[in-house]
Amino acid sequence: MRVPVEVQIWRLSVLFIVGAATDLLFQSFRAFRAVFRPKRLGYHLLDALVAVILLTGLGATVFIINWGELRMYVPLSIALGAFITHAAVGGVCYRKAFRAFTGTKKGLAWGHRHIVAPTRAAVGRTVRHVRETIFRPDAPDAPDPTDPTDPPEPPEPPISPGPSGPPAGPPG
Repeated sequence: MRVPVEVQIWRLSVLFIVGAATDLLFQSFRAFRAVFRPKRLGYHLLDALVAVILLTGLGATVFIINWGELRMYVPLSIALGAFITHAAVGGVCYRKAFRAFTGTKKGLAWGHRHIVAPTRAAVGRTVRHVRETIFRPDAPDAPDPTDPTDPPEPPEPPISPGPSGPPAGPPG
């Protein structure tokens, strides 16, 4: 089956644009990773996730545009689009994305500092106040003197006159 030249040129240009878009997404991802600095395992998982997403997107695009037929111009046009975009606007895209992600990070920090933390503190104070008001611990009740179940109180010891005898009379 012969494919007309116009269709092949259209496919070449679409795949070139897909390669350019892939490079721009990769530059944005690099800026994201530089700003947010994921930890050890997160770094590798994020790289794997982006690779799977980009490769799945490229595979789906090749399948849709070229009906799954892999010809030599397919990887060449994707690579050419990526390389030319990287050389022409890769640095600009990286700087703009880095600036955008830095602003986003600062905005998230400001929102946490000025909105989330004070709200959490106010809610905590309110909950603590309500809990202390509603569930205030009561003092134990005094024993009922007429309650027959109470044990009898021990008798008071007698008052002794002391070691020297009875008290002396008024001073005289």
